[in-house]
Amino acid sequence: MIKTERSTLIKGSAAIAISAVLWGVDGVVLTPRLFNLDVGYVVFVLHAFPFLLMHLFFAKQYRFIGRMPKQDVITFLLISLLGGAIGTLAIVKALFLLDFNHLSIVVL
Repeated sequence: MIKTERSTLIKGSAAIAISAVLWGVDGVVLTPRLFNLDVGYVVFVLHAFPFLLMHLFFAKQYRFIGRMPKQDVITFLLISLLGGAIGTLAIVKALFLLDFNHLSIVVL
């Protein structure tokens, strides 16, 4: 394996592992504490903080969005809407309805 490929593989694997840990922490620690709030507000907060954090690192890349084919932009937006916003709304609502009793089932 070439050195750069190995480095990329290690970085990607580490990023996936960190994401999984953060998602688990969110489901076990953060979201139950927000139980008394509206589901839409909780989902907004869960998406706003990571967006602002990513904005710090990727702000210079926004100029390339105009170079993307229209079909790719539409696909990107649909994935963001359906997999991000609506998917998170469904997961958080399920957690709230179950009173976090079957947390592992919903998070998995």
